Amino acid sequence: SPNPADNNTVFTFKSLSEGRAQLEVFDMAGAKVADVYNNNMEAGLTYNVNFDVNTLATGIYMFRITQNGQTEMGRLVINK
Repeated sequence: SPNPADNNTVFTFKSLSEGRAQLEVFDMAGAKVADVYNNNMEAGLTYNVNFDVNTLATGIYMFRITQNGQTEMGRLVINK
């Protein structure tokens, strides 16, 4: 889990099948504040994606990872 983040955080996720993956961050009002990752993935590999949170204010955000039509959501806490 990438929490809490102060300057930089790492999202780690595994691709179950080959295809496109997208990782986005939203504020609590639902507005997208960052496109962290949007690329093709190889099946069975683990990806570590760095995210610099310095442009975001202290607070709670939601992240969404979408891979091949499946979506996972989580909470990101930024504490500067």
